[in-house]
Amino acid sequence: MLTVGGHGCVIDVGDGTQTALNLAVSELSEQCITEVDTLILTHIHRRHISAIRSVCENRMVRRILIPEPTDDSENAIATDLVETAEHFSVEVGFLPRPEETAISFSDVTIQLAEKRYIDRSVHPLIGLVFGLPDGYVLYLGSSTWEDIGYLGFGDGADLVIYGSHGPVIKSAPGLVFEATHIYATNELVARSIGAVWIDGRLTVELIE
Repeated sequence: MLTVGGHGCVIDVGDGTQTALNLAVSELSEQCITEVDTLILTHIHRRHISAIRSVCENRMVRRILIPEPTDDSENAIATDLVETAEHFSVEVGFLPRPEETAISFSDVTIQLAEKRYIDRSVHPLIGLVFGLPDGYVLYLGSSTWEDIGYLGFGDGADLVIYGSHGPVIKSAPGLVFEATHIYATNELVARSIGAVWIDGRLTVELIE
């Protein structure tokens, strides 16, 4: 979840469940933000359909950004996602895939890494960089460190978060960034690289 100047953006880097998305949206209410300006899906799950319906039934959502489908299965899901969003009069946009793409939200540029896979999993890897006026924040989903294609992505980040969603974690991160702050949502990953383990919610003020 990203908030800037009273506007809220929710970025799904998880499994697309109703519980996960509604929890993220409810966090906006705690900051007195009643609308979701932009909901970004980093990848496509069939369960996103019911999750988006649930969110739109309970909150005003202005815009949903969906990755361009890259096969027949994703195309079918994307069609249902669009129909669901349009039922609630939500604007829908598509993110160019599989190449790297950038999204602007207020003063923040959100860069979504190229869609890539590792040989042992059908789940895409997830990588995000948040470009701020005074620095960068890097988010890496699970097992991204197994793909050398991520070398150089997010270099120079001031804060790095190693997430848990994606291909099952089977190794310690091979990509360890020398950032001022490093967090991990997986306890074993945190221990292996000396990161701070996030056992719950992490709130970081990025822009004054």
